[in-house]
Amino acid sequence: AQARAAIRDCLPLSANRFARWKWILPIIATLQFFYFVLQLWRRQRGF
Repeated sequence: AQARAAIRDCLPLSANRFARWKWILPIIATLQFFYFVLQLWRRQRGF
């Protein structure tokens, strides 16, 4: 864990930001996908 933190400190800020976005973007995409499926399901149910 300490080695990983040291490597992260050596990385430039842009790479650190990109690593963060690499985690955030799939979560946002998954939430949007579930919301889209929920909307379709509600439309088929007639709510």
